[in-house]
Amino acid sequence: MTLLKIENLTKIYIRGAETVKALDSVSFSVNNGEFVAITGPSGSGKTTLLHILGCLDRPTSGEVYIDDKAVGKMNDKELDNIRRLKIGFIFQQFYLLPELNVIENIKLPLLFSGNPKKIGEEYLNEILDTLGILKRKNHKPKELSGGEMQRVAIARALVNKPEFILADEPTANLDSENSIKIFELLKRLVEKGITVIVVTHNNELASLAERRIKLKDGRIIST
Repeated sequence: MTLLKIENLTKIYIRGAETVKALDSVSFSVNNGEFVAITGPSGSGKTTLLHILGCLDRPTSGEVYIDDKAVGKMNDKELDNIRRLKIGFIFQQFYLLPELNVIENIKLPLLFSGNPKKIGEEYLNEILDTLGILKRKNHKPKELSGGEMQRVAIARALVNKPEFILADEPTANLDSENSIKIFELLKRLVEKGITVIVVTHNNELASLAERRIKLKDGRIIST
């Protein structure tokens, strides 16, 4: 079943006298439970695309459909609900609050979401156990390795039980061993039925995904 459909997506930025076409007539779809890697050189439009898919930015033209609903026709409240309840975000920076421990950092989205889904301690422990950080849940970020901090960031993205996860260079600050471990964890999430779309410049890691969408100069050159 199709979860995301992107039709003729174009994004243009005006920078002084310069016009930059970050995305140029991009079209593709993503099914439920897919693991998709978006690759390409710097400036190819990868992060711009991810931000539009995550309802953090709007295209200049074209449309994104989530569960067959046109995002462009949604008001700000509807977009906020999509971001809070359907999407989990993972960034290359961990964005953990240093004064909070692991479990408190993971619970942060629950404080702001008004999420009607019931999130119990058993589910939180299941997430931590799946990511291999259950025994670290009372530790502060300064007591964790880089790989463990990214696992906490992944757990935080999962806490609202999203339909899909968008990850922007989630291994950029990790060594090769931890990078592979993070991608393997993302694959395990896909096996649990969560759709994962990850931006990466690392072709070796991208090969671990089920499908790769390659961008260049804002256009899809292979999929």
